[in-house]
Amino acid sequence: MVGHKRPPTRRAAVASVLAQTHPDFELLIVNDGSTDGTAGYLDDLAARDARVRVFHHDQPGGAPRARNKAIREARGSWVTGIDDDDEFLPGRLAALSSVAHAYEISGVAFSLRRSACSRSRSTTSLDQ
Repeated sequence: MVGHKRPPTRRAAVASVLAQTHPDFELLIVNDGSTDGTAGYLDDLAARDARVRVFHHDQPGGAPRARNKAIREARGSWVTGIDDDDEFLPGRLAALSSVAHAYEISGVAFSLRRSACSRSRSTTSLDQ
């Protein structure tokens, strides 16, 4: 997760990741030069939850630079992204992992998209 300021939406985004049903993940957060108290909030979060790792940029460098930092620091086999103004559904990581293992996917970028149909039905599709 990358971000510059926007504390209210970041808190919701973080909560949505920490509420995942999939047990094995790390949340990497890159503070891209925020000067609004974000650093203290993130450091406290990382101190309370071992799944959270935080990196701070002294000056804003933009989302691509911050995302690249998170990718370089990732310890897992898979990487997915979330912006600090988005939220994951609770089963997102479990669904991604399940699909990847079921189809023996490796080295492919994909995501699950949930959309509502006009009859209030929901569908899940795999975008490759």
